Amino acid sequence: EEIKKAGKRASEITRQMLVFSKKQVMRLQPLELNKIIKGMLQMLKGMAGDKVTFTLKLSRGLNSVNSDKIHIERILMNLVVNAVDAIGADGGDIVISTGSKFLSKPFSDGNFSVEPGEYVCVSVSDKGCGMSDEVREHIFEPFFTRKQGVKGTGLGLSTVYGIVKQHDGFITVDSVPENGSRFDVMFPVSHDKETSAMSETYQGEESTVGIGEMGTILLVDDETALLEMMYESLTGSGYHVLKATSGLEALELFLMAGEKIDLLVSDIILHGMSGIDLTAEIRKTAPELPVVFISGYTGNEYDELLLDSDINEFLPKPFVMEELEERIVSMLGKGTRTDNA
Repeated sequence: EEIKKAGKRASEITRQMLVFSKKQVMRLQPLELNKIIKGMLQMLKGMAGDKVTFTLKLSRGLNSVNSDKIHIERILMNLVVNAVDAIGADGGDIVISTGSKFLSKPFSDGNFSVEPGEYVCVSVSDKGCGMSDEVREHIFEPFFTRKQGVKGTGLGLSTVYGIVKQHDGFITVDSVPENGSRFDVMFPVSHDKETSAMSETYQGEESTVGIGEMGTILLVDDETALLEMMYESLTGSGYHVLKATSGLEALELFLMAGEKIDLLVSDIILHGMSGIDLTAEIRKTAPELPVVFISGYTGNEYDELLLDSDINEFLPKPFVMEELEERIVSMLGKGTRTDNA
């Protein structure tokens, strides 16, 4: 149990490093804000230090929002970092809350213009130094900062602003000098039920199928330990798995197996032939073969190719096996076991 906890902590640290280095590919899906906030809490506590406490006030029955989890995490990270700085060395409490809001008419404040409708709100508030009205007018401008030296880049709130604008949402800010600030970030409600329904089906189904009955997967990764872990988990769930540590080896396996392969799961960066090049070669023979790309780092040269390619799924590393198997279930349309490797 402790090993699992340590692995999850390492996963969160790695994910945030990827967020800050902007090496994540955007993947929109219906998300539960409460679940994301709870999942980030331990990491936020570690980042804020011992003198900062967190209070969660999360509304039940909250609607989902259509977003990328990495974007939601980035917003929370930036707002909490600002709150920690506002509190100062003496410490204090940061309140993170969620709720619902209905706009009966269009909203516009000079920064945001949004349509009426249902919105989900995530709020971050503190009792720190607060802001004057003059400062508040400039907080979303790139490179505007009140932090001294190299501590502040002035990009935190401008990043939050850009993400929220992309989501057709809006932000309201209440602040009083020496009495704290409150940021309310509003996202339009997602009415896409497909992901939630699929997730419920995945969690609820159990199976005692034998190896190979679920389909055949070509699995490619040059990290041997990860390859073996995925192999053991997928075969234990009833899939027949062909594994390879390079693009060329995978291509050879595909040419030998041919139409027997139902799905390709491949890392992007491989020795010799990349996962993108491997997919292009395979689809010359099997143009309809579904593909799941997995990667912790894409690099700029792959970003446009990823976005332009006919990719069925992209799963950023690090991930847990439930996430990978959930993607596979959705693509192959078959249930799987709920236990984890």
